[in-house]
Amino acid sequence: MEAVMQVDARDRARFVRPQEPQSRLRALGVRVAGRPERVLVGDGVVAVHAVYPRTGRPSHVGFEVFDLRDGASEGWRLMQPLSRHAVDARSQVDGMRFSARPPRQTGFNRRLVASFTDRVLLEGRFELLSGFVVPELIQHDPELGAGRAGLGATLARAQLVYRSRLLIVADGAFVLTVCAGTSGGREATLCDLYRVQQSMIAEHWDVIAPPAADPVAVA
Repeated sequence: MEAVMQVDARDRARFVRPQEPQSRLRALGVRVAGRPERVLVGDGVVAVHAVYPRTGRPSHVGFEVFDLRDGASEGWRLMQPLSRHAVDARSQVDGMRFSARPPRQTGFNRRLVASFTDRVLLEGRFELLSGFVVPELIQHDPELGAGRAGLGATLARAQLVYRSRLLIVADGAFVLTVCAGTSGGREATLCDLYRVQQSMIAEHWDVIAPPAADPVAVA
């Protein structure tokens, strides 16, 4: 585990001012079909966490990913129905929406979540969970239960199985991973959005959807 990242004066001077999701998308020239809740930009890839309405009411939550490296804005979308249930009275989309983005913090958070994904989720080394996730993890998936204990129990029961990491996008405190695997024994694309605080994963949102057509295209 890497040492706690200290933000020095140089990073403070280079902070990117927090910006509301809609404003960031307008500046990037990216349009999404839903209401954006969080926008991540990293390595020429834009990832949007959004809620999608149907007949005037939000009915789905999902992620849209765009590859802007060649000047194109075409992407793909993964969605799942919004649940009627909640964990600790939290919805699937509430919580912190944007943060300052010091460059060194973004790089550290990316490496932290990549290590967590590879060692804990892909290799199945669940005994390492406590080294990456705070006990009071803020959980937005009502199927996983509260805190680190709820996540650990789900992984131990093999309800979610991660096989390969397809994409990672980091932006300040937020890191999104897209993995191939199974949910309840069925093939699935597993999208996990984490918020890192003080070098630990402190908050988690996710979308579990049928396999994406070609997520590797923006890996």
